[in-house]
Amino acid sequence: MVNELPHIRAHRTCCAKIVRNVRSNLIVEKNDGKHKFGLTRVSDRLKFFTGLSASTIQHLVHGTDIIPESESEFRMSTIKMPPEDEFKIRPLIVQMIKDKQTPTLQNMTQLLRDQNEDWKWCKSSLRKAMYRIGFKFNSKRQNYYDRLREDEKNVALRINYLRNYVKFLDEGRPMVYMDESWINKNCRPSKCWHDGTNETVDTVPNGKGPRWILIGAGSRAGWIPHSFRMWKGNVDSEDYHSEMNASVFYDWVHNYLLPNVQPNAVVVVDRATYHMMLTEDSQPAKAIWKKSKLADWIVGKEIKNDAGVLYVAEDLLRMKKTAMWVLAQDNKPKKRYQLHQWLDEWNANHGTDIKLNVLPIAHPQLNPIEMMWNWTKSHVAKNNHDFSMVVIGRMTRERVAELDGTWWDKACEKSHRFAQHSIIADDIQFNEGEEDVDDVSSAEEDDSDAENEVFME
Repeated sequence: MVNELPHIRAHRTCCAKIVRNVRSNLIVEKNDGKHKFGLTRVSDRLKFFTGLSASTIQHLVHGTDIIPESESEFRMSTIKMPPEDEFKIRPLIVQMIKDKQTPTLQNMTQLLRDQNEDWKWCKSSLRKAMYRIGFKFNSKRQNYYDRLREDEKNVALRINYLRNYVKFLDEGRPMVYMDESWINKNCRPSKCWHDGTNETVDTVPNGKGPRWILIGAGSRAGWIPHSFRMWKGNVDSEDYHSEMNASVFYDWVHNYLLPNVQPNAVVVVDRATYHMMLTEDSQPAKAIWKKSKLADWIVGKEIKNDAGVLYVAEDLLRMKKTAMWVLAQDNKPKKRYQLHQWLDEWNANHGTDIKLNVLPIAHPQLNPIEMMWNWTKSHVAKNNHDFSMVVIGRMTRERVAELDGTWWDKACEKSHRFAQHSIIADDIQFNEGEEDVDDVSSAEEDDSDAENEVFME
C-alpha cells in the first residue's frame, strides 16, 4: 500500500494578503451599490477576480495556519551549510593567520575546495556561514579591546575584581566609581547629515584645540559632593594622562574624595599609571641599572645567600650582572601601590574602613562613570557652536549638574547587570576562605579611551 502524502497548500503569505485586500474593497463596493460584471455576491466576485476556487478563498480569508511573512521568507531561502562543513572554516582561518595570509572569501573558498573534495559551497554561502558562527567583517582595530579583555592575565584580573565586587556588596558597602576624562574645545559629533556641498557641511576649526581636564567620582546616589573638578589642560600635550600625575591625584584623593565618601565605601579605580604608582619599598629592580645600583638594591632588600648570610656589595660586584639580575628577579617584592597606602593611612587617622577594588584592563562596562562622561561629552559636542573654552566649560558644568542620582542609578544598574553576566560567563565560584588572586601582580597600564567605546544602548 502506498502512503499518501498530506496535501500541502502552496499559497504564500502575499497571496492571502492580496485576497483579503480585494475582499475588503469589494465589500466597500457593494455597500456603495456600484457592482460590475453582473456579479453581486462577494464570493462570486472574489472567484472572478482571483481565479481561485471557493474552498481556497475560504481558507485564505479565515484560515489560522497561514505562515507569517518572516517565516515564509526563511522557508524559501537556499539550503544552509551543515555544521560539519561550518566546523572546517575557523581552523582554516587560524592556519591562514599563522601563515601570514589575509583571509578573504575568494582565497578561503579556493583553499576549502583544494583541501576538501566534497566542498560544494560558493563564496556567498561561505559568507553567510561565517556570520552564523560568529565572524564579523570590520576593522581589526575594532576588536583590539575584545582580544585584550580575554587575555589570560586580564581574565584573572576580572575574576578577582568580580569576587571582591560580590563580597563588598554582601557586606553592604557603597561602591564609589572614579575616573578622569577631557573635553576638547573643538569637539563636535563625528557624523552629521549633509549632501556634500559646502552649504550643508558643518564648519569646525582645524585641530582639537585646548581642552578641559575632568575628574570626578560618584555612586548610585549621585556625584560624590565636591569631587567633580575641571581645569584647563596643556595645549602642547597630546595626552591628557600626562596632565594627571601622582601629585595631582594625591591632592584630589585627600582633599575632595576621601573626606566626602561614606566611612565603609569601596573606591573603584581603573589601571591608569597615576592610580598604580608603586610604593618606594615595592619598586622592583630594573635590567637597565648598572651593577652598582643593582647591588645596592639587593643589599637594601636584605637578601640572603644559600648559607643564610646577607649579601654585601663587595661580593655582589664580583658577580656577573646576569647572575645579579636573576637574584633580583627571584626576590622581587610583592607589588604595593601608593593608593593602597594612602587608604590605609587615611583609615588609621580617621577611623574609617574604606576599601579599594581595581578594575581589569579595558572594561569600561564595569565603571558607570564612563557612561556619565559619555553623556556629558555627547551633550557638549551636539551643542558646541561657538568653539569657546568658556562656553565649553559652562556647558560641561551644567551637564554634570543635570546628571543627578537618577542618571547614576541607571548607569550603576547597567554596570551591575554586566557584572552579573560576566560572573556567569566566567563561571566564577565563590568558595568560603578562598584566597584572592593578587589583582595587580600582572597589571598593565589601562590606556584605553574607554569613553569612546562606552556601553551605550
